[in-house]
Amino acid sequence: MTPLRCKRKGNSISTTHNFPPELRDQLAGFDNEIERQIRSIITDGIVSGDFRPDLDPDNTAFLLRHALTGVSELVAATPERAAHIVDDAAITLLAAITTKTENPQ
Repeated sequence: MTPLRCKRKGNSISTTHNFPPELRDQLAGFDNEIERQIRSIITDGIVSGDFRPDLDPDNTAFLLRHALTGVSELVAATPERAAHIVDDAAITLLAAITTKTENPQ
């Protein structure tokens, strides 16, 4: 397995595997777009009242993106448990950000 290196860049963390620079730039752009989309969803959810009003959209988007990366890595490592892992992740992440108290299943 390729070692993972993390570098702090302002308010974000850049992760790199030993990829060529052009691929790292492309992956960083993809990560930034995913985080932008999550931030937009969080902001819309706060406005609609579906998500907790005390959430910081920037921090929450950053944390969710990295949590989802962890979920995908765990699923890749243990595909036979994929459905269970994804269900648990969805329940846990939604419980952390939603204003609803019922089970999100």
